[in-house]
This record gives sequence, C-alpha cells and structure tokens, in this order.
Amino acid sequence: MQAGKLRERFAFSRRNEVDDGLGNKQGEWIEAEPVAAQLTWLRGGETVMADRLSGRSPAIVKIRYSIAASQITTDWRCRDTRSEEVFNIRQVMPSVKRDFIEMLCEVGVAA
Repeated sequence: MQAGKLRERFAFSRRNEVDDGLGNKQGEWIEAEPVAAQLTWLRGGETVMADRLSGRSPAIVKIRYSIAASQITTDWRCRDTRSEEVFNIRQVMPSVKRDFIEMLCEVGVAA
C-alpha cells in the first residue's frame, strides 16, 4: 500500500476503567495522538429491533503497524478527526507482514 492512500486522520482511545465500588467499571476515554489512516466503507444495513429501525454503517480502518497500534483491541474506539464520527472497533486484524493493521469498525451502534 502506498502512503498516498492514507488520507484520513483517526484518533484511537481506550477507556480508563475505575471500579465504582458496586462492581461497575466507569471511566473517561483517553485519546492517543491521531494517525494517518485509510477508510473504506462497506455495505451498511438496517435492523428492526423492538419496533425501531437502527442503521449500521460498517467500515474498514487501515493504519500503519507500530508498537502503540499493536495494543489496540476491541475495547477501544476510534474517531475520525475531520468528521468527528466515532467508530466502535469490532475486529482487529494485523497483516501477515505486520506492516498494517486493519480494523472492522461500525458507526451507529452502541459501544
């Protein structure tokens, strides 16, 4: 992949989990420095649950591999710094050569 295809800027964040004493974990999102990424939209879908229509917009976010990027899991989320859309990370797939990491993400669903 050429660097020219990494046209988007994404910031990845993880939750700083703190136990509230009742067995729940709460906390704020800690955001890392934005990185260059490629965004590829997939076909979305709509589901009807409890008489409500909810739209899902899946996408593939591709970034360069690094030690910091290898720490990203499905507990994290990412944000497009230009459109301010927040994506929930559903799957993380490093490439065989470990030069890129692809993530299956969704917009329009609960975290």
